[in-house]
Formats: sequence, C-alpha cells, structure tokens
Amino acid sequence: MNSASDQWVTVSNCVAQTVSAIVIIVIGLLLTLVSLYIGDGSTETTAAFLLGLLLLVAGLGTLLLGGKQRVTVDPNAQRIIFEHKNRFGKSSKHINFNEITDIYVDEVGDNEGGCISYQLVVRLTSGKEIPLFAGFFDGRYDQSVMNAHCQRLLSYVYANN
Repeated sequence: MNSASDQWVTVSNCVAQTVSAIVIIVIGLLLTLVSLYIGDGSTETTAAFLLGLLLLVAGLGTLLLGGKQRVTVDPNAQRIIFEHKNRFGKSSKHINFNEITDIYVDEVGDNEGGCISYQLVVRLTSGKEIPLFAGFFDGRYDQSVMNAHCQRLLSYVYANN
C-alpha cells in the first residue's frame, strides 16, 4: 500500500512563463514599431507588422490567461489531478488510473535545428491523449527527466492494477 508521502505534485514554472510572455511582447512591439517607422508599404514591411501584431497578441494572451498549473499523481486515490489557476478563475479535472491504457514520452519540436521539448502523455481508454507537464514545467527540455517521470508514473499506475 502506498503512503501519503508517495503523492507526487508538480507545479509549473510561473516565472519562466511570465518572462517568456514579456520577451514575446517586446519582440512583437519592436517588429510593429520598426515596420511602422519604415512604412514603405512593401510586402516585407507588412509581413513584419503583422508578425509583430501576432506576437503582441500571443504574448498578452499568455500573460493574461496563463497561470499556475499543478499536476498531482495520487496513488492512494488512484488518479491524476490537473489544476489550473489564472487571473480569471480556476479549474480542475482528474483521470483515474483505470482509464489509462498507455504512458509515453512525446517529442515536440523540430529535429533539424529547432528547439525540442518533451512531454509525458497518457492515452486513455477512450483513445484521447492527454499531455502531462506540457508548458512551463522544469525538465521539459531534458529527455532523461521526462523518461524518469514516465517510469515513475508507470510504477504508480501499474502497481495498482
């Protein structure tokens, strides 16, 4: 039988999320202002302006709608609990261990010169795949960390089946 100390809680990195949002906003603002300053009506200037606006919206959206995410794996209750809290409220959902058919590490990004991150994914009996630790969680760029998370979750889920 697992003890309460076996409960595994992981919380997203809000500082990294905020810093990323601010960097995206600054880049978007710079692109927008530079393209307005140039203002020659060329396709490149218009594209830079639109990209700047897109980055501004994405950065502001992340800053306003992003928040703290908490994933709790509770072997005693045999479930995973997702909690999300932002400026506008909070939500919670859970997955029972008996709904999980597979657990694996998924690679996100471009292998050819891009930035690769990893996330743990659970496949449910319904066929739906749900990423755990997606977003601003520590270790998302280290495959060995995600593989260790995967092994730990496998040990919890299949110890109870």
